[in-house]
Amino acid sequence: MVTKQEIAGGWYSDITIDGDTTSLIRDQHIIFNGRIIQLPENENVLYLTMKGWKDVLFLAGQGNRSGKCWLWNSSSETWYSPCSTFGVNPCVFDYAGFLLVVIGPTQFVSFDLTSGMLSSPLPKQDGSQGFRYVDPVTNQPVTGEATYGPAPYNLAQFTDLGQYVIGQSYIDGAVALYQGEHYQVEPGNDCQFIRAYIEQDSICFCIDHPGIKAVFYWMALEDLKTFPFEPQPNPPDPHPIPPDPIPPEPPNPEPIPPEPPNPVPQEKQMLYLYLTKDSLQSEICEQVNNSDGTVACKKLNGKYVSVNPENGDVLEQPYVGPWESFKKSTNALVQDIEWNGVRTARSILYSEAK
Repeated sequence: MVTKQEIAGGWYSDITIDGDTTSLIRDQHIIFNGRIIQLPENENVLYLTMKGWKDVLFLAGQGNRSGKCWLWNSSSETWYSPCSTFGVNPCVFDYAGFLLVVIGPTQFVSFDLTSGMLSSPLPKQDGSQGFRYVDPVTNQPVTGEATYGPAPYNLAQFTDLGQYVIGQSYIDGAVALYQGEHYQVEPGNDCQFIRAYIEQDSICFCIDHPGIKAVFYWMALEDLKTFPFEPQPNPPDPHPIPPDPIPPEPPNPEPIPPEPPNPVPQEKQMLYLYLTKDSLQSEICEQVNNSDGTVACKKLNGKYVSVNPENGDVLEQPYVGPWESFKKSTNALVQDIEWNGVRTARSILYSEAK
């Protein structure tokens, strides 16, 4: 039997085999098993994930403004930040009682849910797409970069749980691959942030229609066969009707001058940044637009302008994180981030390179 639930307005959702659900209601709160959980420090918790461990339920995700890893548990019902994060999908729970958190392009740490100990940095595949899921057999995290199709399943952002695979269809909706067949388990080209799990013959998964609703499913593996097959694209017409021939244009006695060439848009936005106390000295950087509306500045050496949160010194880093992201005003790049309980705005003057 298939059981389905929905949360209106849900983003970044997760589910457990035991029937637990959670979802972010953007800029308001988190819904957890029908209850309202207040947001930490009034910021959204992105890429929300959930795990039950030793009779306690844990929630984890990324602060949208601070970049912190936020961790909540049903025992204390309080938020705690064990470390910072990097990239998207930075948090995932494994099957041995650890929260894995991406802290850089090639590094992650593990937080012990029992002892509260944080490990030293561990190596990971280079990338910014974080962890998609943890393999239930090997207990190893799988990166987001490893789950982009179409190969081998003709699915995008897939989760491979051995007996079934689920991901985004290249045609429509969310699709589960089971015993060689593709079943459409949820229609809609806005299906995103799929989380899926398996325990013996029982499976569950949740799918977001971001900002519209989150849907949650529980069922037996064989119940996947009750869903329709994945839609197929319309085949080309085997007998197309050729268009009517176009008669040639009559000769024009007066030659037509050629059209002027279209201007080629500038592909890169370059900025002169005044990074020293000498306002006459500047350094040219490439503006990189982040997905949250902020910008980063890439130097000619390939590294990014960064601000030390403790003293405001201008540094450079090989990756983009909260300390390398700025809000762009008319003539200044502004960094507005809370650090150690103090909210500080630091700015770097700039001018656009024409």
